[in-house]
Amino acid sequence: MLVPSGHTWASIAAGESHTCAVTTAGDAYCWGYNGFGQFGDGTTTNRSTPVLVSGGQTWASVTSGWFRHTCGVTTGGEAYCWGLNSDGQLGDGTGTNRSVPVKVTIPW
Repeated sequence: MLVPSGHTWASIAAGESHTCAVTTAGDAYCWGYNGFGQFGDGTTTNRSTPVLVSGGQTWASVTSGWFRHTCGVTTGGEAYCWGLNSDGQLGDGTGTNRSVPVKVTIPW
């Protein structure tokens, strides 16, 4: 598996049809099926090699949801999700699919 020179993997999460991982530097990468934007790179292009999640966040962890979405927690403790949002699983108060990370909103 390709990883940028000088980086190593810290954690990995496998979903229904895509995989995401975080490097020790806090970058998140995803690969596999991306039909709903679950890579967070602004596209819906499938990839057989890791692509960087957009947004510039430093990730503490990510998890690949079973139903074609991904969520992560930044090192600052903020939660973000992206991908399929048919049942509101991204937590942004909408049912709109997102191909880049959106902050999970708390309604109070």
